[in-house]
Amino acid sequence: MSSAGRLFQPGRLWSLWDMFEFNARALSGAIVEVSSFKNLLENHGVGIGRFTAHGIQDVMHSVRDLSELFVRLGLHGTPDECAHILEILGPSLGKNASALRRDLKRVIVEISAQEMGDLRLHFQSLVTLVNAELKGRKFFALEVHGSYFNDPRLFGQEVFNNFSSATDDITEAGSCLSLNRPTACVMHLMRVLEVGLASLAAEMGIKKQNDWGSYLREIDRELERRIKASGARSPDEQFFAEASKNIDDMRRAYRNPTMHPDKSYSVERANDILQSVRSFMRHLATKLHD
Repeated sequence: MSSAGRLFQPGRLWSLWDMFEFNARALSGAIVEVSSFKNLLENHGVGIGRFTAHGIQDVMHSVRDLSELFVRLGLHGTPDECAHILEILGPSLGKNASALRRDLKRVIVEISAQEMGDLRLHFQSLVTLVNAELKGRKFFALEVHGSYFNDPRLFGQEVFNNFSSATDDITEAGSCLSLNRPTACVMHLMRVLEVGLASLAAEMGIKKQNDWGSYLREIDRELERRIKASGARSPDEQFFAEASKNIDDMRRAYRNPTMHPDKSYSVERANDILQSVRSFMRHLATKLHD
């Protein structure tokens, strides 16, 4: 029996849907490991069971991994059955503690006939409970843009550092796209752009405004005032002017249409917009912060 690996990475991941991430390949391995041992038990018949210590350890790892998954899924009976199985297998290994320091593949662990019967019952009960408790639940497999899921640094470290107030929307924009919700992705991206717009205005000494149009008009007025006063644009003022023009273009192209219910986006188009907003926010982060 081969080791199934670990199901989870350290830490819990949350999204709008309170989802978490796990390693599907490791999950499959754990299921195969447990199913194989269950079949061995069923085919063994009455009497003492003899298994390698290495095999028992692999099964215990897999049962623990499955138990952790069941707990995080909010299941109740299945973790209890996993605990019963571990309570039988653990002491069996403990009886051979000194031998376990040697080659685990050569150490034979004996399980009494009574414990073999108990294990058969608990494994069968585990299968029955899994089927019953998972009935009606749905799981999502992330495909093309799965790497975007729940990534607060999707726009890069500098944007993450400089625009902390946009982190939630950046994270949700990526998660929405990875879950095939492109229109929701674009709506979150427009909120990210608004953080950039407010930061640009604040850098120019403009007070908080109620809408994008008011921000952009005030930015234009301030730029005109500075040009009249100095006769030319400084490098910073050129940066501000270009940023303002880019935001206005995206406002007309994306923000205004997105607010109407008759507008929707394909995954491909939403990804194009995400890349545009990402590039723009990375550009702003070279000079601005929120």
